[in-house]
Amino acid sequence: MEEKILKIIDAIEEKKGKDILVLDFEGKNSLCDKVVIATPNSEKNAQAIADEINKKMNEMGEKRLGIEGYKEAKWILIDYDDIVIHLLNSENREYYALEQLWSSAREVIRK
Repeated sequence: MEEKILKIIDAIEEKKGKDILVLDFEGKNSLCDKVVIATPNSEKNAQAIADEINKKMNEMGEKRLGIEGYKEAKWILIDYDDIVIHLLNSENREYYALEQLWSSAREVIRK
């Protein structure tokens, strides 16, 4: 799974996403093992990041289970089964404060 996380981070950084955070929920959550949170620069940027993540995961043979919020692109949620990605604009990231909500998770990466 670490290779998948690194590919996701690469995709986010390649498309100029910022404030990347990876949380480890392994053994604590039946929905996923890792959560990636990042902030795009705009709605178009959020879509570009989501597209790049999908491209890199497809290259690895990983299939996306679902995606929500792509059209509006203020909060895009992408599900890869063991990894869930949240791309939130600055306003939503501050308002929903997922890092505080999930403060019991172990922080793996912060960039």
